[in-house]
Amino acid sequence: MSLRCVACGMPMEMPEDHAGGDESKDYCFHCARPDGSMQSYEEKLDSMAAFVVRVEGRKEDAARKNARQRLSQQPAWRGARTSNSPDRYDEREEGGPVGPPSGFPTSAARYHSSE
Repeated sequence: MSLRCVACGMPMEMPEDHAGGDESKDYCFHCARPDGSMQSYEEKLDSMAAFVVRVEGRKEDAARKNARQRLSQQPAWRGARTSNSPDRYDEREEGGPVGPPSGFPTSAARYHSSE
């Protein structure tokens, strides 16, 4: 059984796979900013689209569409507005910072696959 990143779906089997090597983080090192916080949806979309261009050789517009579809399947982004979407923990509307969406699981232990 492998723990998966809530933002991109990458398997996290070793402590160093987690953001900052911190196994309490439910996202991987690819989805972390230098300060250890999780990237925003737009940051993740940009980096995943670049990955798809580089690895799969797709054109930019097709890569962004593919990345958007892949991200929509991940727990961190399910139900999120996907264009100019705010961070999952940042400002969503005028009114300031908000926490995770209602019912959003915050423990990495809740995201396991059967691999």
